[in-house]
Amino acid sequence: PATPEHMAQGLTWMSRIRRWDEVKRLLDLTASRNWNTSQKAALSRAAGPSLWFRIRSDEAELSEDQQALVVDILRAPSILAQDEKWIDQWIERLGSDEPGERKLARLKLQDANTKAVERLVNRLMSAADRVAPGELARTVMLFEQDGVDALRSACVAKDAEAASRVLAVLPLLSTREFSAEIAAGLQSTRLSDAARELIAKNLLSRYSKLPDVASVQTYLATEFE
Repeated sequence: PATPEHMAQGLTWMSRIRRWDEVKRLLDLTASRNWNTSQKAALSRAAGPSLWFRIRSDEAELSEDQQALVVDILRAPSILAQDEKWIDQWIERLGSDEPGERKLARLKLQDANTKAVERLVNRLMSAADRVAPGELARTVMLFEQDGVDALRSACVAKDAEAASRVLAVLPLLSTREFSAEIAAGLQSTRLSDAARELIAKNLLSRYSKLPDVASVQTYLATEFE
């Protein structure tokens, strides 16, 4: 097997038929290749927890070195989750012209969990980034509630310009999730005219008209009472 994914397939099949001699051979082959943390994380993810549970059973009779390798493979995803350089490299790939490359980047970033959310939101709030704001924000949303909470927190950042960059992209996401933030952004006096106009422009890209001022104020009064 030449790739972590193919190695995972081989280990899975051999463990299912209890060919522990082949499982150990494949583990030794993996060790000989000196795969980096990213490759070990890919192997860990592709194989899934049930495989590693079977392999670590007494029946497999792994050597100490083989057991240590399995532990390294299992730890690899959490190690990557703390590596900001690795995370930033995959965020950069969100700016690729190739859809497949962007899809792969999203999958890799999900391995980093909340650390990736933090880096993505920081990039979204920055003054200049080669990755489109919409792509950054949509990737944050893949983290479900953690992503929603991070974007909401960024909307009230002390730096009004940074907050405005987040607010501007929210209409391109789910207006249901962020209706209060969008409404507040349209009326916010701490944002520049240009920032409010961008929020309105993005909102109009999805809807035929903007809510009138009275409706927005009534909604916000109800939402925050």
